[in-house]
Amino acid sequence: MNIFGLTAFHPSAGDCERNHLAYLLHRPDSSARHSHRVVVVGAGFGGLEVGKRLRRAPAQLTVIDRQNYMLFQPLLYQVATAALSPADIAVPIRSLISGNNTTILLDEVVGVEPERSLVQIAAGRKIPFDFLVIATGSQYNYFGKEDWAPFAPSPKSLDDALEFAAVFCSRSKQPKCATTRVNNEPS
Repeated sequence: MNIFGLTAFHPSAGDCERNHLAYLLHRPDSSARHSHRVVVVGAGFGGLEVGKRLRRAPAQLTVIDRQNYMLFQPLLYQVATAALSPADIAVPIRSLISGNNTTILLDEVVGVEPERSLVQIAAGRKIPFDFLVIATGSQYNYFGKEDWAPFAPSPKSLDDALEFAAVFCSRSKQPKCATTRVNNEPS
């Protein structure tokens, strides 16, 4: 199924179910077009792509993430080696997706009630949804060799990269070796 340029597929869903979101967002009944609630958990590459494609769609879009910024993870190693500042690879979510139908929540999802179509966040609120997109990222795979993890640094966050940078800088003779934290204040 193609929704605003996004391809979605669920192997167990029939054609009717796969095309349900596209149908709901494109049907001519304008009163129904604004009633659908799409919740996106995670504002990384996947979550932001969904958010960007749906920000002007006839639906209410809620994006939930623990950070107020999107982290460009492929360049974390540059922060870890003090070649880039954290601000160079962290961009406020609101600057990337915004619209009249978009709400961005700085919070952590602590539960999902699929039978009631609710997402519970750490602040205690329950967010209703018609469609839920879970785009919470990935984790490293050591291919069954978990004992390799301590010997293979794998930064997934700014804090990981900054911790590595602190060690790197303390052992380096690089003159401009300094680290800065990106604050977690809402943008």
